[in-house]
Amino acid sequence: MSTTELGDTLDMHLGGEDLIFPHHENEIAQSEGATGKPFVRHWLHVKHLFVEGRKMSKSLGNFIRVRELLEEGYDPAAIRHLLISSHYRGDLNFTRAGLEASKAAVQRLLDFETRLEGAPIGAHAETSELPALAAEALVAFRAAMDSDFNSADALAAVFRFVSGVNAALDRRGAVAAADREAALDALRGMDEVLGLLEVAHASRSVDDDLATWVEQKIEERRVARANRDFATADAIRDELAARKIVLEDGAGGTRWKVVS
Repeated sequence: MSTTELGDTLDMHLGGEDLIFPHHENEIAQSEGATGKPFVRHWLHVKHLFVEGRKMSKSLGNFIRVRELLEEGYDPAAIRHLLISSHYRGDLNFTRAGLEASKAAVQRLLDFETRLEGAPIGAHAETSELPALAAEALVAFRAAMDSDFNSADALAAVFRFVSGVNAALDRRGAVAAADREAALDALRGMDEVLGLLEVAHASRSVDDDLATWVEQKIEERRVARANRDFATADAIRDELAARKIVLEDGAGGTRWKVVS
């Protein structure tokens, strides 16, 4: 099947480390014996996955399907984050507590992206640290991914970048448009590899009817607060929270976001 669909030589073949012998060695012997050509150029063998501290296996019955996690309400981006938070050749202990931590990490990335997109632009703002932080992050990210797909170190580079840029924005009232774009380009470039923001946005997308309803509720809450009817305002916030809509009040008005 592989030779029919992919040719005599595969660029990459993945599998668990427990498949090296005899399965993959047999594949090499059979395929190269039949074609006389190298079967695989690059092998990637992953370490074992543990679930709540125990090795995942069919015999123990402790395996979890992605579909089950989604049905429990876990965010697809959080699942992805947890799975790439460890190097593929290192053990990963998959826990629901870990999923909650990954959920918070993804939300931090989303909040950071929103802050960058809304960062005030100053026509005469001095050059900020943002371009240098972006360049530093990209170098560290690429080095990590070039080092045997070290996704854990790549994620660390992303979050160092987040911390650095947030600190820089805290110190400045406004930044140059080019500086903000450099930071956004770096963030989105790294996410083209990780896919965390992409998946998070897809899972949080709302239709026009829901968006209209949310804006209506925000206006009702604004009126209630203006009339000092705080009980009604709090009830509206709670009603939105029940639909996983979180409000953020700021000097420029009220923003809203969907959370997992």
